[in-house]
Amino acid sequence: MKLYDYTRAPNPRRVRIFLAEKGITVPVVQLDLFQGAHLTPEALKRNPYRGLPVLELDDGTCIAESVAICRYFEELHPHPPLMGVDAVDAVLNHAIPPDDDIADPVLEDGSDHHRILTPADASPRRRPQPPARSKVRNRRFPAIRCRQDER
Repeated sequence: MKLYDYTRAPNPRRVRIFLAEKGITVPVVQLDLFQGAHLTPEALKRNPYRGLPVLELDDGTCIAESVAICRYFEELHPHPPLMGVDAVDAVLNHAIPPDDDIADPVLEDGSDHHRILTPADASPRRRPQPPARSKVRNRRFPAIRCRQDER
């Protein structure tokens, strides 16, 4: 099993963090995206979409999405559970809260399981309004204005 990676790319970073949290060690092969190493014929056989990360299994199967790779390791090594302990917990783990004001990952009992909150659960405080922007967006070339300013 090999993980094809590029240290500076964000999607492989997700897999590396996941593996570190699980305590799993996988041999890593670094491919330099700026050198075009992901465009070689061998790399295109592993992932025709030209992206990283790619997990190549011992039987030659390649998994080319970071969430799918994390899911694969979650199934192989279920402890500690990082993607939920049951179906509802797994779904809520992937749910994105609609607004910061109503997303509170710490529940009343002190646990940090995620849940989806409704607007009724939101705190009464309001977000501060951003400062008013100048009509001129480009300070080097003041004659250039944003399309929104022309409306």
